[in-house]
Amino acid sequence: MHLPLIRIIPALLWMLGIFALSSQSRLPQAPGISTQLLAVAGHLVAFGVLAILITWGAGVDFSYLSRRTLAAYALTVFYGISDEIHQSFVPGRYATVEDVMIDAIGAAAGLFVMYVVARWRRERETT
Repeated sequence: MHLPLIRIIPALLWMLGIFALSSQSRLPQAPGISTQLLAVAGHLVAFGVLAILITWGAGVDFSYLSRRTLAAYALTVFYGISDEIHQSFVPGRYATVEDVMIDAIGAAAGLFVMYVVARWRRERETT
């Protein structure tokens, strides 16, 4: 299957955004929201979206689990690991295994949501 190279651009731009945020010594704070809660939510959303974008870029049909889906998931987790390593070199930031685990959960959750939506749409189209 031949896919246009342009399909990977959204994932690459998203990765660039994650890299830019990880390069900051201090992240923006939201008043009234716990720093820890904001950090966890940020990781879940950032890596959930990244997994979706990588999977979409690979031309995967979200309505079933495929090797490409698993490869996209693995690539997302690998990027989470590399992001933590990069962050360890930023003054005031540090790398944690917990953040990688949250990234992996976010990636799985994002792909699960897309799977449920794709299945729902497919069933809706056939009825």
